[in-house]
Amino acid sequence: MVFNGNINQPVETILKTSHLFSPFAEAVRNDTAFFDRIHFYLPGWEVIKLAPQNFTDSFGFSTDYFSEALRYHRRHTYTDAIEKYFSLGAHLKQRDTKAVKKTVSGLIKLIHPDGNYTKDDVKEYLEFALEMRRRVKEQLKKIGGMEFWDTNFFIIDKDDQQESYVSIT
Repeated sequence: MVFNGNINQPVETILKTSHLFSPFAEAVRNDTAFFDRIHFYLPGWEVIKLAPQNFTDSFGFSTDYFSEALRYHRRHTYTDAIEKYFSLGAHLKQRDTKAVKKTVSGLIKLIHPDGNYTKDDVKEYLEFALEMRRRVKEQLKKIGGMEFWDTNFFIIDKDDQQESYVSIT
């Protein structure tokens, strides 16, 4: 599950006083079990707003075609693409690993529908997926405390054993 976060106050204020999931309904606002199942947090304030110049006066992309392409790709998986080149750090729990693998697989399907990708592609998608999952974990740490302390996500290149830590930008 991916969550596109939009908030009602300045980001800095919320980060100092609360957590980014606080706009949710009171029933789930502090439910760590619910939020831990979110794979990816995309901050809405980092996404460009749609404006008239984002649309075309010419032929557009058919949503029917795109939907059918997405449905077709559901039968393929690239969750093993990470293991060809990288190992995940020890701080990633089972849910983190699953979320990251599914995100990388989805990005490969969208960007490389033919299934031809490189190690550099996988690294880029992996770092992105880890950053977005870490955003979820950082908020869980604010809600649930020490249960979610382990947010130092890193990857290990299988070729040279080089570790790369993933931070939140």
